[in-house]
Amino acid sequence: MNDIISSAPRPRFEPYQPFAQSQLDDPYPVLSRARAEQPVFYVPELDFWVVTRYEDVNRIYGQPALYSNAAVLTPRVDVPDEIRREFGDRQLPLAHQLVMTDPPQHTRLKKLMTPAFMPSRINAREAWIRQYTNTLIDGFVADRSADLVGQYAVRIPPAVIGKIVGAPERDAQQFAGWVDDIFTLTGAWDVPENERAAAWRGVFAFEDYIRQLIADRRHHPQDDLTTDFIQAVTDDGTAAMSDIEVLHNVVNVAAAGADTTGVLISQLLHLLLTHPEQLQAILADRSLVANAVHEAMRFRPPVRGLMRKTSSDVNVGGIAIAAGSMVFISLASANRDSAVFDKAEQFDVRRDGAFKNLGFGSRTHACIGVNLARMEARIAVETLFERLPDLVLVEGQATMQYRPNLMLPAFKSLRVRW
Repeated sequence: MNDIISSAPRPRFEPYQPFAQSQLDDPYPVLSRARAEQPVFYVPELDFWVVTRYEDVNRIYGQPALYSNAAVLTPRVDVPDEIRREFGDRQLPLAHQLVMTDPPQHTRLKKLMTPAFMPSRINAREAWIRQYTNTLIDGFVADRSADLVGQYAVRIPPAVIGKIVGAPERDAQQFAGWVDDIFTLTGAWDVPENERAAAWRGVFAFEDYIRQLIADRRHHPQDDLTTDFIQAVTDDGTAAMSDIEVLHNVVNVAAAGADTTGVLISQLLHLLLTHPEQLQAILADRSLVANAVHEAMRFRPPVRGLMRKTSSDVNVGGIAIAAGSMVFISLASANRDSAVFDKAEQFDVRRDGAFKNLGFGSRTHACIGVNLARMEARIAVETLFERLPDLVLVEGQATMQYRPNLMLPAFKSLRVRW
């Protein structure tokens, strides 16, 4: 570490309190101030830097040699003693996930995994997803009210990703809960010991399930992504993925596809129902739904930010940051940067350039599942308002309270009636 950098003053931005309920529910006013007053700052209580401007965040995405992904899902909470006694030094199934790797391993894995998410293969699933969303609505349409989170939004992605990896729906519906356990360990700081222990057990249960799925597919190959990973070979006929890479990346795909898209759908529905003029616009012109998905990702991204670890001394926005530092790239802030988005604080389904949002990553670390997530969200909105065009929020649902998490806060219910 450069001694000059290590001894340099670390600028702070005291209003930033990411776990205060007011900022969990609405972080955007404080982030707007930070972009203007102190766009790069250090948070001593949490021991990381925050980067808020679009240009800086996008540049970090394109420099994996300087900003490593290897710590993006590193647990931020201690391992409870009971977990050490029960599981010894067992590690979480994270280190070889695509999202946790850097080039050249990341480049190799992404090349192997990308074909499964090409538009042609994703579009082939549209009819089934539309049928599934209709089936969900059939289950509550007669009730004249529903919780659009628990009964709809969060059920769609696990069912879809379950079909992709080869897990039955009844099993795949557990994935989102296990992903919540991952984010409890990696995106929260002040977690009671019993909740930490439950989260660790949940992630290990997730790993055990995927391990069994892989073992089954080794003996009984199927037309699914798990089999594809097992059977992938290099030009010389050797296995393209090691056993641990297969395990970790089936977990990665199952996890990535099961949870964040459900939050996206929930938030998009809430945005439309709290912006009636925008809802009327998509009801009058269904071609706007796809852009509404882009705009929801910009205006309220499910993943509010991600961690990087500096591999050498760096300079971000004129601020020196030492090697080995944790850097939180604030997607929530970057996506509201007025230097990139005109009238950035407005939700506008007709917005030109909404697709420039960084919610699905960028450059080296652009999300391989972006086409699937966008299609799921688009179909979820189209189907719901085709079936129930007159649904409205139940009183008290206009303002949502989010659970405490740095990366993936979410609200648990969205009550509507029709």
